[in-house]
Amino acid sequence: MGEAPSLRSLLGRGRPIWIMGVHDVLSAKIAERAGFDAVGIQSLQMSFINGVPDIGVIGPEELVRCCRAVRRSIHLPILVDFEQGFGEPYVSVYWMKELEAVGVSAVHVDDYGLPYKCPFIPPHVLGLEDLELTAAKIRAMVGERTNKEFMIIGRPGTYVASKHTGEEDRRADWLKRAKAYQEAGADALFPICWKVEQAKWFRSQVSGPLITIRT
Repeated sequence: MGEAPSLRSLLGRGRPIWIMGVHDVLSAKIAERAGFDAVGIQSLQMSFINGVPDIGVIGPEELVRCCRAVRRSIHLPILVDFEQGFGEPYVSVYWMKELEAVGVSAVHVDDYGLPYKCPFIPPHVLGLEDLELTAAKIRAMVGERTNKEFMIIGRPGTYVASKHTGEEDRRADWLKRAKAYQEAGADALFPICWKVEQAKWFRSQVSGPLITIRT
């Protein structure tokens, strides 16, 4: 099919990039035909179509298998939910290389900590991983990628966690994590925007590309 365009190559066009969540070849083909710019393979969809809860049951092997099949079938960039990197930094590097090898364009790595729970299914009682550990994973992945077009996206989880109860504390923690991940080399940030006002605040605080889920 030829080399697919990278997600990075779509930046700077003066408009949002629309990414549709998919879980197999058929859904990916539908997204491509519908005119989306890219597809996203997320743990939520992968879990549901396999009949399991989104609590980390779907492992990286299944993720790589799905990405390989989708990559063979469509000519769009693929963004992948990389969870917490599936382990320590050296484990994250291993699975990043596997996804890079099958033609994935970008991954986003979060700091939700363990035990993992999907932030979009109540109760939202997530913990947060130490930001230095998440930053170490991002730093290692950035240093080991072979395709410079491959994007590594940091996903600060402050707004889906129960660690902070006040808005001021949430903002301070999110900004601290966002800056740490950017300093580690993240190519973009992935805030969760429950409200338009939050999206505006995120945009006002950091430079570079932002990605979010319409919630």
